Amino acid sequence: MRYRDNIVNLNERALDVERIEKASYLHYLQVLKRHKAKALLASTSLSIKEIAYSLNYDSASYFTSTFPKKMGYTPLQYRMSIK
Repeated sequence: MRYRDNIVNLNERALDVERIEKASYLHYLQVLKRHKAKALLASTSLSIKEIAYSLNYDSASYFTSTFPKKMGYTPLQYRMSIK
């Protein structure tokens, strides 16, 4: 392999690592948000909308549609199940 080919391969690998790190970081943030949402649902009387906005979701409807995909139940179902 020529020097230039080695540099191109290294750059491609660096981009792959960067993509993986970014994906891992975003996944980590999503996990943290879910845990915080569960804690807020369990320990406060904040509305679902207030919780969604406090966790920087763009809308309460987005929050309520994504929560069950990972948790298996809606935010309201979760809140009701722990009371």
